[in-house]
Amino acid sequence: MATSTTRFDSGEFMQLGADEVLIVDSIFASHPLLKAATEGHPTMNLYLDAPAVVRLARRLARDKNERGKPVVENLKGWSRILADERANILPMRSQADMVLNLVKAEELRNLPGAYARLLDAENPETRAETGRLMADMIRASLTADAAR
Repeated sequence: MATSTTRFDSGEFMQLGADEVLIVDSIFASHPLLKAATEGHPTMNLYLDAPAVVRLARRLARDKNERGKPVVENLKGWSRILADERANILPMRSQADMVLNLVKAEELRNLPGAYARLLDAENPETRAETGRLMADMIRASLTADAAR
């Protein structure tokens, strides 16, 4: 991910022993080559779910705190992320053996405060613009959640 390149010829292969388990995270678990390789073997497909409005707050905080990415830059790309999820990720939910909700009631209760803290930490000169964009992306997230 750091170089934004994909290598299909890495030459790295693995063979699982009879008692070994492979856990594959994210959309990679539904890759056609991986699904073909697991055919005839016991598998469990878990879909880890959280509402878009929660994922947005988590993403904004993570990217600001761990990656130094400005909140406004993240907000500008959120519509594209929602569209990509709708097209490529959400259809996988119906293929899952189990859907797990990864949101606690406490996180939902604290969501307004989480968004307020993110906005308060923004540059005072751009805070109004960021606030408008944040409100738009929160509405877009709620709309996406309602459509599921």
